[in-house]
Amino acid sequence: MPLASQGLEGEAGLSKLERPCYNTAVMAALHLLLGFLQFTLSIALVVAVLLHTAKGEGLAAIGGSAQLFGSQKGVEAGLNRVTSVIAGLWFAVAIAMALLARAS
Repeated sequence: MPLASQGLEGEAGLSKLERPCYNTAVMAALHLLLGFLQFTLSIALVVAVLLHTAKGEGLAAIGGSAQLFGSQKGVEAGLNRVTSVIAGLWFAVAIAMALLARAS
């Protein structure tokens, strides 16, 4: 049975849906740029989340010794905003990559 009739079309084990097929070099460059941006935003998001302070006291919260309504400090509020912006950009790039893959 020829490879084309199996849906593999000459690629080793990849169907047409699994491999990107870009019509122009611009689409390929855009995919590469979005992939690099996604990677960079992923690293930045992990770092931003790890910079946050711990909110809970673990098992101490059960006994009532934990603060229930602590106020946020200025740095913490700014870090929350930065984390939210990075997460929003990450989500937007993920949607853009999905639309780019669907268009190709």
